[in-house]
Amino acid sequence: SMGYSGEKLSISEIRDHYGHLTEEKNYLIQKNDNAMKKIRDLYGKNLFLHTTLPLQIVWFAMSFGSGLCTWITKLFEEIGLSDIYLQSLYFALANIPGNAMATFLVDRIGRKVLLFGSMTSAALCLGLAAHGASDAEARQLQVILSSCAFHSFLVTGWCALSVMTSELFPTSIRGTGMGVCSGVGRIAGILVQYINGAFIDQPLVLLLAAATCMMTGAFAPIVCRMQDMTDKHLFEIPSMAMGVVEGDGQAVHKIV
Repeated sequence: SMGYSGEKLSISEIRDHYGHLTEEKNYLIQKNDNAMKKIRDLYGKNLFLHTTLPLQIVWFAMSFGSGLCTWITKLFEEIGLSDIYLQSLYFALANIPGNAMATFLVDRIGRKVLLFGSMTSAALCLGLAAHGASDAEARQLQVILSSCAFHSFLVTGWCALSVMTSELFPTSIRGTGMGVCSGVGRIAGILVQYINGAFIDQPLVLLLAAATCMMTGAFAPIVCRMQDMTDKHLFEIPSMAMGVVEGDGQAVHKIV
């Protein structure tokens, strides 16, 4: 009996000494039940078709396209560009205008429009890069410019997607939704490394595959009729009720 050799404990003493173990077990069971309930809510009829599914498709497509960034130096080498490390530096710097564009447009044109525009533009840029790669000696500038533009639009798309994902899920399951979508993206990020490694000696195939995947992902929110939460209140704020009071031309949040 666990090496205990003292006097026999009474039931009340056992409860006093070991009752916390039962409480901890019950807490863990309840926590696990809550986690499973959140997963079920994500894939329930209210969220799955118009929120969870399109977001996961977009996360997969964006992560698939982002896989090219890891291989960009090797890709430039296979295409036959000169001074590949300088071109890779230009490619890396292209994320700066992408972030600036997202900052300027995300509240002006809306998240959904920005996501669609950035993903389709990124896919078209990959198509232009593939066209240039077919005759790299004569079209080096086309490959470099289209690759940099792809990276800018890719970064803009990630900014829009991050905002959309955090806004579309109800408050009670927002963290779970973000985690599940991020997990799908991680799976795509792992798979694409094997695909890129297999086709790195065929740049045209690699670029067109990424372009097709991103173009497909761009249409998922439209086909699934995903909402755009630009200038709208978020779903479910259970900790407090939020009212809006109009005064002096400004909307003021008030706890009611």
